[in-house]
Amino acid sequence: MEEPVTTQPEESNVEAPDSSAVVGTSEQKSTDAEVERSEDNPDSSAITETSEQNICLEVEKPENKPDSSGDVSENTSEKPDDKPVVDSTSNTDKAAEGPEKGQTNGSTKEEPPSGLEKKIIRQIEYYFGDINLGKDKFLQQQIKEDDGWVKLETLLTFNRLHALSDDSGIIVQALRKSTSGLMEISEDELKVRRSPSKPLPELSRERQAELKARSVYAKGFPLDITLDELMAFFETFGMVENIFMRRDVKRKFKSSVFVLFQQTESAKKFLEDDTLKYGDVELIRHFKDDYFKKKADEKIQRKEDSQKKDDEERSKKRQRINRTSLKK
Repeated sequence: MEEPVTTQPEESNVEAPDSSAVVGTSEQKSTDAEVERSEDNPDSSAITETSEQNICLEVEKPENKPDSSGDVSENTSEKPDDKPVVDSTSNTDKAAEGPEKGQTNGSTKEEPPSGLEKKIIRQIEYYFGDINLGKDKFLQQQIKEDDGWVKLETLLTFNRLHALSDDSGIIVQALRKSTSGLMEISEDELKVRRSPSKPLPELSRERQAELKARSVYAKGFPLDITLDELMAFFETFGMVENIFMRRDVKRKFKSSVFVLFQQTESAKKFLEDDTLKYGDVELIRHFKDDYFKKKADEKIQRKEDSQKKDDEERSKKRQRINRTSLKK
């Protein structure tokens, strides 16, 4: 996860297949620009039921081999056998000793995370979260190699995380202040993994319905808004799991976003007011699923209108031909 956004230009009907701003991406830092993906054009004829896969678009991840730029190299060093320490004690002596290596994040009493630490937590928990991890092929491959563990040095090659900090010690310190319990830190503090106690949920019909209930569409943000600004705005309604900045074929922000809240109540809260403005601009708001249905209905209507116009033109043409034939 990473930064928020806003804008309010005219929304085109065509959306770039490879443009968007997700809350986070795990690209290699050697890439000069963040790769942004966009959802399928809502105006396409194949508007299907929203699934977990299209809540946040997939960003391609580098293979475990050099990429086209030649900057990504396979790490063949031997992995130490480090597992998280399961601390089953609860005596005051343990608490006085401070954080112990290998604990699940959020398991130690520390001062609240700073602004930077919050961004680091959000970014890493996005990488390993339900939306991204289910389709992140690169991370999936890394996880298979070492019982779920991924080296911090690997994560620090991801552009968005590297832009926040390239110091693994700062990353570990931030994760220890997370309260989600999603991530675990290895004993030697060189690796992290998603907690085995929080497996990825299956994409059942119930899961799809639940995702729909938490997903909203909003339009009317400034074209130059940042992801951090968008995040700050939407988090006034509740915790945000993902923000997707929609872009046109030229990769320009279309002033609209898809947002996945962590709680259904937060999505309802965002939509409940009769009017809501960002700056001086009133936002257009819908549930994401309703937005797709609306675009599908509009496409059908355009097709019907076009067919009606063509029929009228053909009818007029036949009438002219008939009048010409009668005169002869």
